[in-house]
Amino acid sequence: MTPALKKLLIYKRLYAFNRAVALLLHNFDGIEELRFFPPERVRNWRVTTEHLRALANSAMIETLQPSEEKDAVRFDKILRRWEKLAQDPDDVLLAAKERQREIQEQKRRGRRRSSS
Repeated sequence: MTPALKKLLIYKRLYAFNRAVALLLHNFDGIEELRFFPPERVRNWRVTTEHLRALANSAMIETLQPSEEKDAVRFDKILRRWEKLAQDPDDVLLAAKERQREIQEQKRRGRRRSSS
């Protein structure tokens, strides 16, 4: 199994988990409507379920984060290489000239302030 496929399956499972919890929480509404259980008990179940979801999501995201950061760096490097290959050599010269103008303008502003 490729890393990309494995990551896709992990995210699908994470989605399925959260969807199941949402369904469970929705079912608590139906249980509450029956007025068979005390409302505070149903609220406690709901809070316990939300707490479990938060803990599980936090642990799963914490585990996925290093992999995502590694991928972000890897794809950033690839993107920069592509941009460099696609860059027109004249663009570099134009950017350098523009930067020189900016530096000269900053120097002029600095002289104006010091003479005021």
